[in-house]
Amino acid sequence: MADLNVFVTNKDYKADLNVYKVSKPYEVKNNSGLWFFTNKKYDSDKKIFFCDYEYQADLKIFFVKKKYQAKWKNYEKKLTILTAIKRIS
Repeated sequence: MADLNVFVTNKDYKADLNVYKVSKPYEVKNNSGLWFFTNKKYDSDKKIFFCDYEYQADLKIFFVKKKYQAKWKNYEKKLTILTAIKRIS
């Protein structure tokens, strides 16, 4: 079971969070939109399920091309997600 259901949007303005994929786990900082992906279960902090439909998602993200573009855009959603994730941990 996933900790978070995520929908990837193709429009920046529809996203709650702009995400940049980093290549090293130590580059992830303070849930700021820098995400590291791994297939190794023991290396992951959270399990994410990528939804096919927007209505299924807890969080809508947009993948950005530059690291500095990663940021929360919907701060209300940020608080909701962070609270839910803390309950899971």
